[in-house]
Amino acid sequence: MAVSRNPLDFLTTAKLVEVDLVQFWQKTYPPAIAAEDSDRAYAVKIQERPDSIASKMLQSKNLGWTVMERNNMRLWPNDMVPGVEIAVPSRESLTGRGVIGR
Repeated sequence: MAVSRNPLDFLTTAKLVEVDLVQFWQKTYPPAIAAEDSDRAYAVKIQERPDSIASKMLQSKNLGWTVMERNNMRLWPNDMVPGVEIAVPSRESLTGRGVIGR
């Protein structure tokens, strides 16, 4: 059985696993995004979301998960408080880590 998936869409990927002749989809998790010197500080504005910040700062709304991972956000939208400064990984650092293609 062939499975086609977008390698950049970490949040919706799954791996087909077979155990004792039973196949099931095993959820995969996004890679950790550690702090780097190239991270940029960003002050959250009213009604902003991780995907809108990623669209502005990383030119791709699909990278919103990297903003969440970098800032250890688990309770979005509660973590997106206006005025709070968050770190946004640079596109270059994400490319260097293999998170996004060149």
